[in-house]
Amino acid sequence: MPDAGVSFRFYRWLLRLYPAGFRENYAASLERQFLDELSDSSGRFALVMLWIRIFRDLSISVPVQAAREVMRDSRHALRLWRRRPLHTGFAIGALAIGIGANTGVFSVVNALLLRSLPFRDPDRLIVTHIFIPPSGSAKQFHDWRQQSSYLEDAAIIAHGDVNLAALGNPPESIWRKRPGTSFRCWVYNQ
Repeated sequence: MPDAGVSFRFYRWLLRLYPAGFRENYAASLERQFLDELSDSSGRFALVMLWIRIFRDLSISVPVQAAREVMRDSRHALRLWRRRPLHTGFAIGALAIGIGANTGVFSVVNALLLRSLPFRDPDRLIVTHIFIPPSGSAKQFHDWRQQSSYLEDAAIIAHGDVNLAALGNPPESIWRKRPGTSFRCWVYNQ
């Protein structure tokens, strides 16, 4: 058969799907059996039927062998963990700390860098520091905001020093910025 070498190489590659322990014990006998069946198959139809049987066998036996290997490894790991509870506790503690730290860092990065601003069009948001709108009263500012032809909406932010005092502690001076109510309504209604 002219493509026997290709078929054999492909079969050897398919045997890699089995777990390593199974391959060490049974790969040689499986290869011999495949070569015997390959030499017995004459014609294209027989070769196609051989490959159908092989794929059917692999689709059943590979998951079974992998599950056996996982169960064997799991039983071995559980026996080791029972014999060495201190090591197990340290490993579980290290995993818990690592997972917690990773979650915390991702939460901060997500909140600060990944999630977009809570505005509909954040690229259209501007802050002016020198501009002084009418701020004598809330009504004056509201009227100015309604009549503005170049702004869709506006909000005023008051800032300044305030003293903060806790019981039993001396007062501290802090810098504070307080947005007006129109700013809060504008942000939350977007």
